[in-house]
Amino acid sequence: MLKKMHNAKGFTLIELMIVIAIIGILAAIAIPMYRAQTCKAKMTEITNALSHCASALSAYYNETGDFPGSLGNANAIQTTLGVALPIDSERLASITTTATIAGTTPAAGDTYAFSVTLGTLPGCPSSVQNGNLTLTGTIQTNGSMTWQWSSTTPIPSTFIPKR
Repeated sequence: MLKKMHNAKGFTLIELMIVIAIIGILAAIAIPMYRAQTCKAKMTEITNALSHCASALSAYYNETGDFPGSLGNANAIQTTLGVALPIDSERLASITTTATIAGTTPAAGDTYAFSVTLGTLPGCPSSVQNGNLTLTGTIQTNGSMTWQWSSTTPIPSTFIPKR
């Protein structure tokens, strides 16, 4: 004959299934948020490197009163401005610079831009991978430079700095 178990300890199947369902729901929310934050961290590394380039270029302009000319690659940027860039296939694939000067020397309204092609950035959305980002500095009437981020590819605004 069957004996009844009194004071049985443990969890029922229903209780275990509820816990598994809760963990599944939390994972469904947390994993996409984790991926987005990972991608933002990779983009932050790139934008910080370009911000260092912008600061170095501003210092160069303040010291010499001129732009360094076209810096076609990361080695030229490191040699001229002293900023090392993380050039590789997974972060920053390439970088180019463009100076737009109306006269022989820079004046108010002239610009200098750092344009980068992003790498594959594993874990990032396809709209970010292999995209283009540009950091453009414009000389103001007081001689200072203001910097603006833009993108020629449809990179979501959450991944582009606000500055």
